[in-house]
Amino acid sequence: MSDRTEGATELDTAEGRMLSDLAQLSTASVANAIETFDVRNRNRGFVGGEIECRFADFGAMVGHALTVQVSSPDDPGPVPNRYWELWERLSALPTPAVLVMQDVGENPSRCAYFGEVMASLAQRLGAVGLVTNGGVRDLAAVRKMGFHYFSQYVTPSHGNFRILNIGECVHVGGQEIEMGDLLHGDEDGVVVVPKELAPDLPGAVVRVEQQERSLIEHIQGSGFSIEGAKRMRQEWH
Repeated sequence: MSDRTEGATELDTAEGRMLSDLAQLSTASVANAIETFDVRNRNRGFVGGEIECRFADFGAMVGHALTVQVSSPDDPGPVPNRYWELWERLSALPTPAVLVMQDVGENPSRCAYFGEVMASLAQRLGAVGLVTNGGVRDLAAVRKMGFHYFSQYVTPSHGNFRILNIGECVHVGGQEIEMGDLLHGDEDGVVVVPKELAPDLPGAVVRVEQQERSLIEHIQGSGFSIEGAKRMRQEWH
């Protein structure tokens, strides 16, 4: 839970309840429910499987994206230090937040963008997790904190860590993520939730799960037939 001391705009009660309801759902169920509204191509709206959930037992992570472009160049050179700007931007966002870091360099495996210190500060300022195509470290310590990690790599060194841009559109795991996008993630991955659908998703999840349970019961029952399963499946939509 966030323990902020400065700056943040807290979500109103209705949106807070909505996010809490979403956090009770699995990410795969949320993805299935979104499909029933036919609002996007089914190959879009989720982070690809190369981004791994490091703490699968944590349950769902739900929050609004703070997007960041980073790199770890071999020749770092003089660049503006945007480290404290990152935390200032995070402190001004409604909670909960999720940091989404895209490594735009040539070798994202050569840098750990988050460890115990970064995760501690992020959590204090209202973040609940990180999604990155780069690396993370200090897994044991961060696990104890309850801070979610979704990353492509685990890397022991922070390298020549550079923060390049904050608030720009990023691409992680083949998915475009905008500042403020609503993210839902667990052991199955990360989904971008259309905000206009968010209040309707718990009910949609219940409907889809009931349909799936009926189909599974048919498959496992004594009266199973392919034709019967096909007919049930066709009736879903």
